Amino acid sequence: MDGDTLIGVLKHGGAYYSVCRGSEIPFKRCPEGLTWALEPSSMTGTTIGFDEEADTYYIKVVDAQVMGMRGDGHVPPVNRPLTPIDAPDWLRDPAAPVPRTLDDFLGTYEAVYFPYVRWSVYKDDDRYVAEYEEMREPGEWTREGEPLDLAPLAGRLGFSGLVPERKAHLTYNQALKRFELAIKTKSGVPRMPLAKLESPASPEDEEYTHAKVRIGIPCWH
Repeated sequence: MDGDTLIGVLKHGGAYYSVCRGSEIPFKRCPEGLTWALEPSSMTGTTIGFDEEADTYYIKVVDAQVMGMRGDGHVPPVNRPLTPIDAPDWLRDPAAPVPRTLDDFLGTYEAVYFPYVRWSVYKDDDRYVAEYEEMREPGEWTREGEPLDLAPLAGRLGFSGLVPERKAHLTYNQALKRFELAIKTKSGVPRMPLAKLESPASPEDEEYTHAKVRIGIPCWH
């Protein structure tokens, strides 16, 4: 696609996924290649395929929200070329040891595919609390809102409360050996991989290359 957009195609346990808004979205096989499988969704019809005549990969983005706002719902989406590349070095690896207690969740988490947001989870006496930050400029983090009270999940390790306006759970995925934020929507439960940082990075530690790169399938958001 465009040189400043990175679109991942992933496979976990035989199932295919791509990335949108920092979350892994399920895809399914279709005659063209892979197509959006999370339904109902305004992105239904979004397809990643291979053009044999042009000998190139492509993505066809279908976004009913955008087409409705622009009034061009009758215009067929175009195939936009994709160039296969290796995962960039700056893309964080979410692999993390298995937590044994709630205290093992304490730390700072950065969204792997949306590295402009992060949460810091800490303990205040017996309360578990989180702070949410956004990176507005490369290397400059700003706390948004007040600290969030977290509630332990029933029956498993993890918390609710990181995204108060949504049913979002901070959990550990045993199969993929990573922390993730599972956000329940009307269409299903997209999962956002989180990299647990040893310590928050500073501008002196990184070049913040990702600040210049869009990650994931473009959508109306």
